[in-house]
Amino acid sequence: MSEVVLPEPVAPDSTRSEQVVEELREPGLDLPAAWRRLESEVAGRRRRRLVSAGVGLVVIGLVAAGAWMVGQRGDDVETTSGGTSTTTLPVPSTSTPEAIAVAPVTTSSTVPASAGVAPPVEPVARSPLGAELSVPRGVRVGTPFTLAIDWNDADHAAAGEPTVEVEWNDPYLAPAAAEPPPSSCGSAGSPRAGRIERTFRYSTAGSRSIVVRLQSCSGSGGFAEDLTVELPVDVGAVSGTPLVAAVDPAAGDPDVAEAVRYPADAGGAQTLANRSTAVDQVLRRDRGQRATVLVADSWAAGDVLLLQFPDASCRWATLGSAAGGAAAVLTQSGCQPERPTTTVPSTTAPSTTSTSSSTTTTSP
Repeated sequence: MSEVVLPEPVAPDSTRSEQVVEELREPGLDLPAAWRRLESEVAGRRRRRLVSAGVGLVVIGLVAAGAWMVGQRGDDVETTSGGTSTTTLPVPSTSTPEAIAVAPVTTSSTVPASAGVAPPVEPVARSPLGAELSVPRGVRVGTPFTLAIDWNDADHAAAGEPTVEVEWNDPYLAPAAAEPPPSSCGSAGSPRAGRIERTFRYSTAGSRSIVVRLQSCSGSGGFAEDLTVELPVDVGAVSGTPLVAAVDPAAGDPDVAEAVRYPADAGGAQTLANRSTAVDQVLRRDRGQRATVLVADSWAAGDVLLLQFPDASCRWATLGSAAGGAAAVLTQSGCQPERPTTTVPSTTAPSTTSTSSSTTTTSP
């Protein structure tokens, strides 16, 4: 019978701890004490890992809570329009994440200027513009007079004096030019006052109303002004009959021209008062025609009226109407008009641009 030889038992591989202990084995070394220190070191490492995992969970919880609060606030400010909205809250994970480093987060937002920001309020004029009108006594037909406009403003913001528009309410005449446009006033100025004067000559007698409009900065801006003042005036009559005489734009100033009337009854020439005061008026119906007011003893159909300007040029016309205050436009050039030599019947009213067939031409 053969002998059975059993193999020697193979010792299991030593653990990492046993290997460390074996390597540390030295004569005189207290192995139990070294083992205890090793176990203490391993336990410490486990505790530190648990603490790091706990910090990670806290950070993740704070981030989730902040996201939920931002969602809630967004729901508060959003404007709904008839539909429904569903808010889904994040569900925290049940697994234990690894510890991670979280950098601080800084958030900012820019609100458009139109959202919740009121526009700037335009300033309001603190002190109104004031004005008083005055004219001399004895305003009469055909005589120039001056209208005085005394104004004052405690916070005058314009660079210059107020602009003026005057409505004289004459049936035939109007001012020649409008006032220039001013600029805008956006801030308060300083106290200012002054006097503005305008000259006019009425063509007919009667009660009139002078209406003056004063503006600073065209009424544009918080400190601009727009004021209307009215003054009644009685225009007195004169001895004689007034007549409005106008000339074409190419002629000179009728206010400074010498006026001569050649009566239709072939009487002697009548020199009228020299219009030495320039007023710069135009016809109301046609502002391109400069006009003046002439006063004669009488006017009759067929009269020839001539204006001679300082440069020796002339304009003339034969009157076709004898009505007081009627406007005649002198369109004929030359200083030797066709003068009437015989009486023209009152039933015949010649044209303003031609003479009657009963007249002859003579030298003045």
